[in-house]
Amino acid sequence: MITLGIIGVVAAMTLPTLIQKHNEKVMVSKLKKSYSIMQQAYLMAVRDKGTPDQWGLIDNVNTDQDVDDINDVNNFLYHMKDYLKITKYCGSKAEGCWVDTKGLHGHPAFNSESRKIYSKALLADGSQILTIVANPSCTSQFGQVKDICGYYRIDVNGKQPPNTMGKDTFTFYITKTRIVPAGSQMEEGGSYSFTNSCKDAKTHEGRGCTAWVLYNENQDYLHCSDLSWDGKKTCK
Repeated sequence: MITLGIIGVVAAMTLPTLIQKHNEKVMVSKLKKSYSIMQQAYLMAVRDKGTPDQWGLIDNVNTDQDVDDINDVNNFLYHMKDYLKITKYCGSKAEGCWVDTKGLHGHPAFNSESRKIYSKALLADGSQILTIVANPSCTSQFGQVKDICGYYRIDVNGKQPPNTMGKDTFTFYITKTRIVPAGSQMEEGGSYSFTNSCKDAKTHEGRGCTAWVLYNENQDYLHCSDLSWDGKKTCK
């Protein structure tokens, strides 16, 4: 009986950790698959329609969110939707395509449903996506990431929790010719770099976690705060 009791205690202590690790591996796999799908869709759109600076986009970031001239045609998703398997297209007006998102630090990150600057959709794999135009001329730059037109965020498991940046919700830059995960070594030192926006899960929002998950295939920043591109890649 004593032995069984000890086994039960050990199982109770280790099982939550095993479940968490499994869930993190699932998120890594989902993100990698999503990245591949989006990259292919974007490259096909560019092949057929030219680069985004030719799409007639409107700067959503520096425009009043309630102006009437922000239409679906002025955002990325409208031009990419024919290359994606979409189950519901909300565009910039309809609701029901995004759940409010929290930051890693636990505070609200953003609410997209009431903002026209976001164009949104639900994808066939269960994920939800929103896109936003930051520079219609595609001339923005963060660190060494150049020719940025805007970005998109994707919640890889859709409306299911935790709906949290860096856990199941991730940010990508849309550049003139390709999609780049946020937080890569190319933008270290910037506001949305891994060091400044992901490394410390207790204080950071989580926008800079995407590249870490894709390239290092873990979410260990959730468990320790001494990781870096030039140093430790896991908590072990």
